[in-house]
Amino acid sequence: MRVYLLILLSFLLSCQSNSWRTPSSDEKIIDIVFDLDWTLISKVEENYRGQKGVIVVGDELYRVHDWAREIVTAFHNNPRYRVSFFSGGPALRNMNVLSQVKLIDGSGKSFSEIAYKKLHRHDITEVEPGPEIENPRPGDRWKKDLRKVNSDTKRVILIDDDFRHALDSNQRKNILWTGKGLFHYESSTDLSAGKIEKPFNEFVPSSVQEWSLQRNKLALVYGIIEESASELDRDSSQLSRLIQQRVEDAGIEKNVLSARGRELFYLGSSKLKKLNRRAQRVAVDQRCFDLLGPLL
Repeated sequence: MRVYLLILLSFLLSCQSNSWRTPSSDEKIIDIVFDLDWTLISKVEENYRGQKGVIVVGDELYRVHDWAREIVTAFHNNPRYRVSFFSGGPALRNMNVLSQVKLIDGSGKSFSEIAYKKLHRHDITEVEPGPEIENPRPGDRWKKDLRKVNSDTKRVILIDDDFRHALDSNQRKNILWTGKGLFHYESSTDLSAGKIEKPFNEFVPSSVQEWSLQRNKLALVYGIIEESASELDRDSSQLSRLIQQRVEDAGIEKNVLSARGRELFYLGSSKLKKLNRRAQRVAVDQRCFDLLGPLL
Protein backbone atom coordinates (compact mmCIF):
# COMPACT_ATOMS: atom_id res chain seq x y z
CA MET A 1 0.00 0.00 0.00
CA ARG A 2 2.81 2.38 0.86
CA VAL A 3 4.41 1.74 -2.52
CA TYR A 4 1.18 2.66 -4.32
CA LEU A 5 0.91 5.87 -2.33
CA LEU A 6 4.47 6.82 -3.22
CA ILE A 7 3.77 6.18 -6.92
CA LEU A 8 0.59 8.26 -6.77
CA LEU A 9 2.38 11.10 -4.95
CA SER A 10 5.19 11.08 -7.52
CA PHE A 11 2.66 11.22 -10.35
CA LEU A 12 0.81 14.18 -8.82
CA LEU A 13 4.04 16.07 -8.22
CA SER A 14 5.10 15.42 -11.80
CA CYS A 15 1.82 16.77 -13.15
CA GLN A 16 2.05 19.82 -10.90
CA SER A 17 5.64 20.41 -11.95
CA ASN A 18 4.66 20.27 -15.63
CA SER A 19 1.82 22.71 -15.05
CA TRP A 20 4.29 25.14 -13.51
CA ARG A 21 6.73 24.87 -16.42
CA THR A 22 4.25 25.26 -19.26
CA PRO A 23 3.12 28.84 -18.53
CA SER A 24 6.75 29.88 -18.07
CA SER A 25 7.59 28.47 -21.49
CA ASP A 26 4.51 30.02 -23.13
CA GLU A 27 5.33 33.43 -21.69
CA LYS A 28 8.58 33.46 -23.66
CA ILE A 29 6.94 32.62 -26.99
CA ILE A 30 6.41 35.41 -29.51
CA ASP A 31 3.55 34.65 -31.87
CA ILE A 32 4.23 35.91 -35.39
CA VAL A 33 1.06 36.03 -37.50
CA PHE A 34 1.26 36.63 -41.24
CA ASP A 35 -1.44 38.02 -43.48
CA LEU A 36 -1.30 36.56 -47.00
CA ASP A 37 -2.51 38.90 -49.75
CA TRP A 38 -0.21 41.89 -50.35
CA THR A 39 1.96 40.68 -47.46
CA LEU A 40 3.39 37.28 -48.45
CA ILE A 41 1.80 36.93 -51.89
CA SER A 42 0.36 39.17 -54.59
CA LYS A 43 -1.94 38.34 -57.48
CA VAL A 44 -0.20 38.77 -60.85
CA GLU A 45 -1.31 38.75 -64.46
CA GLU A 46 -1.14 35.91 -66.97
CA ASN A 47 2.20 36.97 -68.41
CA TYR A 48 3.85 35.86 -65.13
CA ARG A 49 2.74 32.23 -65.57
CA GLY A 50 5.70 29.87 -65.31
CA GLN A 51 8.04 32.42 -63.79
CA LYS A 52 10.06 31.67 -60.67
CA GLY A 53 8.14 32.24 -57.46
CA VAL A 54 4.72 32.19 -59.13
CA ILE A 55 2.14 29.65 -57.94
CA VAL A 56 -1.15 28.65 -59.53
CA VAL A 57 -4.29 28.52 -57.41
CA GLY A 58 -7.34 27.63 -59.47
CA ASP A 59 -7.55 30.21 -62.24
CA GLU A 60 -5.39 32.72 -60.40
CA LEU A 61 -1.66 33.36 -60.34
CA TYR A 62 0.17 34.58 -57.24
CA ARG A 63 3.77 35.61 -56.86
CA VAL A 64 5.40 34.76 -53.56
CA HIS A 65 7.07 37.92 -52.28
CA ASP A 66 10.82 38.35 -52.08
CA TRP A 67 12.10 37.20 -48.68
CA ALA A 68 8.80 35.42 -47.83
CA ARG A 69 10.23 31.91 -47.65
CA GLU A 70 13.30 33.15 -45.79
CA ILE A 71 11.43 35.09 -43.12
CA VAL A 72 8.94 32.32 -42.38
CA THR A 73 11.76 29.76 -42.24
CA ALA A 74 13.81 31.95 -39.90
CA PHE A 75 10.94 32.46 -37.48
CA HIS A 76 9.90 28.80 -37.57
CA ASN A 77 13.42 27.55 -36.87
CA ASN A 78 13.90 29.91 -33.92
CA PRO A 79 12.31 28.44 -30.74
CA ARG A 80 11.43 31.87 -29.40
CA TYR A 81 8.88 32.36 -32.21
CA ARG A 82 5.69 30.58 -33.28
CA VAL A 83 4.28 31.12 -36.79
CA SER A 84 0.60 31.43 -37.74
CA PHE A 85 -1.33 32.71 -40.74
CA PHE A 86 -4.51 34.82 -40.72
CA SER A 87 -6.04 35.74 -44.08
CA GLY A 88 -9.45 37.03 -45.06
CA GLY A 89 -9.39 34.75 -48.08
CA PRO A 90 -11.52 31.58 -48.22
CA ALA A 91 -10.07 28.57 -46.43
CA LEU A 92 -9.74 26.41 -49.56
CA ARG A 93 -7.78 29.11 -51.38
CA ASN A 94 -5.59 29.87 -48.39
CA MET A 95 -4.77 26.20 -47.77
CA ASN A 96 -3.84 25.79 -51.43
CA VAL A 97 -1.42 28.71 -51.14
CA LEU A 98 0.10 27.57 -47.84
CA SER A 99 0.55 24.02 -49.10
CA GLN A 100 2.45 25.13 -52.21
CA VAL A 101 4.97 27.46 -50.56
CA LYS A 102 7.88 25.63 -48.93
CA LEU A 103 10.48 26.53 -46.33
CA ILE A 104 13.96 27.38 -47.58
CA ASP A 105 15.83 25.09 -45.16
CA GLY A 106 15.70 21.93 -47.27
CA SER A 107 13.16 20.23 -45.02
CA GLY A 108 10.56 20.22 -47.77
CA LYS A 109 7.93 21.36 -45.29
CA SER A 110 5.21 23.73 -46.47
CA PHE A 111 3.92 26.80 -44.70
CA SER A 112 0.78 24.81 -43.98
CA GLU A 113 2.70 22.04 -42.22
CA ILE A 114 4.61 24.31 -39.85
CA ALA A 115 1.77 26.69 -38.92
CA TYR A 116 0.64 26.89 -35.31
CA LYS A 117 -2.71 28.39 -36.35
CA LYS A 118 -4.29 28.80 -39.80
CA LEU A 119 -7.17 31.26 -39.74
CA HIS A 120 -9.38 32.11 -42.70
CA ARG A 121 -12.40 34.12 -43.77
CA HIS A 122 -14.74 32.20 -41.48
CA ASP A 123 -12.52 33.21 -38.53
CA ILE A 124 -12.92 36.91 -39.32
CA THR A 125 -14.94 39.05 -36.92
CA GLU A 126 -17.37 41.13 -38.96
CA VAL A 127 -18.37 44.52 -37.58
CA GLU A 128 -20.60 47.32 -38.78
CA PRO A 129 -18.45 50.29 -39.87
CA GLY A 130 -19.14 53.55 -38.06
CA PRO A 131 -21.17 56.30 -39.74
CA GLU A 132 -18.00 58.36 -40.22
CA ILE A 133 -16.79 55.85 -42.84
CA GLU A 134 -18.54 56.83 -46.07
CA ASN A 135 -17.19 54.09 -48.35
CA PRO A 136 -16.28 51.09 -46.20
CA ARG A 137 -13.57 48.76 -47.50
CA PRO A 138 -12.97 45.16 -46.37
CA GLY A 139 -10.54 46.31 -43.68
CA ASP A 140 -13.25 48.50 -42.16
CA ARG A 141 -15.65 45.59 -41.86
CA TRP A 142 -13.48 42.47 -41.44
CA LYS A 143 -11.43 42.31 -38.25
CA LYS A 144 -8.75 39.84 -37.16
CA ASP A 145 -9.12 39.06 -33.49
CA LEU A 146 -5.61 38.05 -32.41
CA ARG A 147 -6.97 36.35 -29.29
CA LYS A 148 -7.78 33.47 -31.65
CA VAL A 149 -4.02 32.93 -31.89
CA ASN A 150 -3.20 33.60 -28.24
CA SER A 151 -5.63 34.76 -25.58
CA ASP A 152 -2.77 36.81 -24.12
CA THR A 153 -1.94 39.21 -26.96
CA LYS A 154 1.00 41.00 -25.32
CA ARG A 155 3.48 38.91 -27.35
CA VAL A 156 1.50 38.60 -30.59
CA ILE A 157 2.53 40.50 -33.73
CA LEU A 158 0.39 40.53 -36.89
CA ILE A 159 2.29 41.44 -40.08
CA ASP A 160 -0.32 42.96 -42.38
CA ASP A 161 -0.64 45.47 -45.21
CA ASP A 162 -3.86 46.93 -43.73
CA PHE A 163 -3.94 48.26 -40.16
CA ARG A 164 -7.74 48.50 -40.34
CA HIS A 165 -7.94 44.76 -39.75
CA ALA A 166 -7.24 45.49 -36.07
CA LEU A 167 -10.17 44.47 -33.89
CA ASP A 168 -9.84 47.56 -31.70
CA SER A 169 -7.40 50.26 -30.64
CA ASN A 170 -5.60 47.89 -28.30
CA GLN A 171 -4.97 45.28 -30.98
CA ARG A 172 -3.92 47.99 -33.42
CA LYS A 173 -0.71 48.12 -31.39
CA ASN A 174 -0.08 44.48 -32.30
CA ILE A 175 -0.07 45.14 -36.05
CA LEU A 176 3.23 45.67 -37.80
CA TRP A 177 1.78 47.60 -40.69
CA THR A 178 3.86 47.17 -43.84
CA GLY A 179 2.24 50.10 -45.64
CA LYS A 180 -0.07 49.91 -48.63
CA GLY A 181 0.55 46.93 -50.89
CA LEU A 182 1.56 47.69 -54.48
CA PHE A 183 1.57 45.81 -57.77
CA HIS A 184 4.51 43.53 -58.46
CA TYR A 185 6.95 44.40 -61.22
CA GLU A 186 9.91 42.18 -61.96
CA SER A 187 12.25 44.98 -62.99
CA SER A 188 12.50 48.76 -63.03
CA THR A 189 11.93 48.56 -66.79
CA ASP A 190 8.65 46.73 -66.20
CA LEU A 191 7.73 49.40 -63.68
CA SER A 192 8.26 52.15 -66.27
CA ALA A 193 5.99 50.29 -68.68
CA GLY A 194 3.40 49.83 -65.94
CA LYS A 195 3.34 53.54 -65.17
CA ILE A 196 2.60 54.26 -68.83
CA GLU A 197 -0.06 51.54 -69.03
CA LYS A 198 -1.78 52.54 -65.76
CA PRO A 199 -0.86 56.21 -65.24
CA PHE A 200 -3.43 56.94 -62.53
CA ASN A 201 -3.53 53.63 -60.69
CA GLU A 202 -2.74 54.08 -57.00
CA PHE A 203 -1.29 50.57 -56.74
CA VAL A 204 1.50 51.22 -59.23
CA PRO A 205 4.68 52.21 -57.37
CA SER A 206 5.20 55.94 -57.78
CA SER A 207 8.99 55.67 -58.03
CA VAL A 208 11.83 53.21 -58.37
CA GLN A 209 12.58 53.77 -54.68
CA GLU A 210 9.05 52.80 -53.68
CA TRP A 211 9.21 49.75 -55.97
CA SER A 212 12.52 48.60 -54.51
CA LEU A 213 11.19 48.94 -50.95
CA GLN A 214 8.11 46.95 -51.92
CA ARG A 215 10.38 44.13 -53.04
CA ASN A 216 12.41 44.24 -49.81
CA LYS A 217 9.79 44.93 -47.15
CA LEU A 218 9.91 41.52 -45.52
CA ALA A 219 13.64 41.77 -44.84
CA LEU A 220 12.99 45.12 -43.17
CA VAL A 221 10.17 43.55 -41.16
CA TYR A 222 12.54 40.85 -39.97
CA GLY A 223 15.07 43.45 -38.86
CA ILE A 224 12.38 45.36 -36.95
CA ILE A 225 11.18 42.27 -35.08
CA GLU A 226 14.62 40.81 -34.37
CA GLU A 227 15.98 44.06 -32.92
CA SER A 228 12.80 44.58 -30.88
CA ALA A 229 12.93 41.03 -29.53
CA SER A 230 16.58 41.43 -28.52
CA GLU A 231 15.71 44.60 -26.60
CA LEU A 232 12.86 42.74 -24.93
CA ASP A 233 15.49 40.50 -23.34
CA ARG A 234 16.99 43.49 -21.56
CA ASP A 235 13.86 45.09 -20.13
CA SER A 236 10.21 44.33 -19.51
CA SER A 237 8.77 46.74 -22.08
CA GLN A 238 5.76 45.79 -24.16
CA LEU A 239 6.86 44.13 -27.37
CA SER A 240 4.25 46.09 -29.31
CA ARG A 241 5.73 49.39 -28.12
CA LEU A 242 9.21 48.37 -29.24
CA ILE A 243 7.84 47.26 -32.62
CA GLN A 244 5.78 50.39 -33.24
CA GLN A 245 8.68 52.71 -32.45
CA ARG A 246 10.87 51.01 -35.04
CA VAL A 247 8.06 50.89 -37.60
CA GLU A 248 7.63 54.65 -37.25
CA ASP A 249 11.36 55.28 -37.46
CA ALA A 250 11.79 53.04 -40.52
CA GLY A 251 9.18 54.82 -42.67
CA ILE A 252 7.66 51.54 -43.92
CA GLU A 253 4.08 52.63 -43.20
CA LYS A 254 4.51 55.49 -45.69
CA ASN A 255 6.28 53.28 -48.24
CA VAL A 256 9.52 55.15 -47.78
CA LEU A 257 12.86 53.99 -46.36
CA SER A 258 14.56 56.27 -43.86
CA ALA A 259 18.18 56.04 -42.80
CA ARG A 260 17.01 54.13 -39.72
CA GLY A 261 14.92 51.88 -41.94
CA ARG A 262 17.99 51.12 -44.03
CA GLU A 263 19.85 50.03 -40.88
CA LEU A 264 17.01 47.71 -39.93
CA PHE A 265 16.81 46.36 -43.47
CA TYR A 266 20.51 45.47 -43.48
CA LEU A 267 20.12 43.83 -40.07
CA GLY A 268 17.25 41.70 -41.32
CA SER A 269 18.67 40.92 -44.75
CA SER A 270 22.09 39.92 -43.40
CA LYS A 271 20.45 37.34 -41.13
CA LEU A 272 18.06 36.03 -43.79
CA LYS A 273 20.87 35.70 -46.33
CA LYS A 274 22.38 33.03 -44.09
CA LEU A 275 19.45 30.90 -45.23
CA ASN A 276 19.72 31.93 -48.87
CA ARG A 277 22.51 34.14 -50.13
CA ARG A 278 20.57 34.76 -53.36
CA ALA A 279 17.48 35.99 -51.52
CA GLN A 280 17.89 39.67 -52.38
CA ARG A 281 16.93 40.27 -55.99
CA VAL A 282 16.51 44.05 -55.92
CA ALA A 283 18.83 46.58 -54.28
CA VAL A 284 17.67 49.25 -51.84
CA ASP A 285 20.81 51.32 -52.41
CA GLN A 286 19.81 54.56 -54.17
CA ARG A 287 22.68 54.15 -56.64
CA CYS A 288 21.52 50.84 -58.08
CA PHE A 289 18.09 49.33 -58.61
CA ASP A 290 18.78 46.63 -61.17
CA LEU A 291 18.03 43.00 -60.44
CA LEU A 292 20.78 41.38 -58.41
CA GLY A 293 19.88 37.75 -59.06
CA PRO A 294 22.13 37.16 -62.09
CA LEU A 295 25.10 38.67 -60.23
CA LEU A 296 24.84 36.65 -57.01
